[in-house]
Amino acid sequence: RQLQTGAWALREFLQVNRQKYEVNVPGENLVVTWFNLIVFLQSVTLTAILGLGGYWALSGIVTIGTLALFVGYLRRFFEPLMQLSEQLAAIQKSFAGAERIFSLLDESPGIADPVEAVDAPGLDRDLVFDNVTYCYLLFRAI
Repeated sequence: RQLQTGAWALREFLQVNRQKYEVNVPGENLVVTWFNLIVFLQSVTLTAILGLGGYWALSGIVTIGTLALFVGYLRRFFEPLMQLSEQLAAIQKSFAGAERIFSLLDESPGIADPVEAVDAPGLDRDLVFDNVTYCYLLFRAI
């Protein structure tokens, strides 16, 4: 009996693990691709600005200050895109979590009321809570 329970738990674990993998991997691939694309574009653009701008600075067409200004503009241009890629990762994880939550909410209860159920006699009283209090205890890890 113990072996059968362990086999069932292992099958259930593998199924849930596969579902999590199928939900998370495409999102992670998108995030990694987006982030690496932005880093690549930033590197190519910086190389072009420094290469061409350095040549122009040595030729006297532009000043070093102008070249430094364009490098600063480049950083300011790509900074929001990098932040967007970080937000994209959080959004993808939120979608994956929401999908798991909705799949749990869609589960039907394992125990159903029998069709021929009858009311128990003598249980038609009200339930009253007098002098009941509650509180939430919050613990913070140090």
